[in-house]
Amino acid sequence: MTKIYTCDSSLDSISIYDENNLVAWENNGDIYTTVNEGSTKAEAPAAATTTAKIGWSQLADGTWNFYDATGTKVVNNWANIAGVWYYLKADGVMATGWVNLNGTWYFLASSGAMKTGWINDNGTWYFLASSGAMKTGWANDNGTWYYLDTSGAMQTGWVNDNGTWYYLYSNGSMAANTKINGYKLSSSGALI
Repeated sequence: MTKIYTCDSSLDSISIYDENNLVAWENNGDIYTTVNEGSTKAEAPAAATTTAKIGWSQLADGTWNFYDATGTKVVNNWANIAGVWYYLKADGVMATGWVNLNGTWYFLASSGAMKTGWINDNGTWYFLASSGAMKTGWANDNGTWYYLDTSGAMQTGWVNDNGTWYYLYSNGSMAANTKINGYKLSSSGALI
């Protein structure tokens, strides 16, 4: 069996006295040793070590912070955790509900998870792109067209878009190649 000892790599020199007096070294004129003999330098007691927080941490008020792999609290940024996106505000608290970031709206569930696709918020339907960004104007979802006003709310009924009329059913889908109340709509959905 062989004993191996390691030392700080910043030392100027290392020497072994003998098998009973393990290791001693000199560093810029200061002598250190691991035995009770010889010249020693008094060291301050070791500070209590603390384990860095990593992952989610719930605060006393019930809100959540997230600490990355280095133990740094994520603030004012997105975090992808197990494939789910979360946004941590400037104070590090996990955001929920509607969040406006640089003019783009996102919706975060009560769990903090960023939502995509259709959401119903207090009876109003909104469409969120795969990036999570709230859509406005025309949106195509699996081949079906919908119109979302400037607030992002899904529209129904007759809609005038830049002087062209379109009809949107009660589920928000655009009518095309049909007649609505005697008015003919083209394949693009525009009133003919």
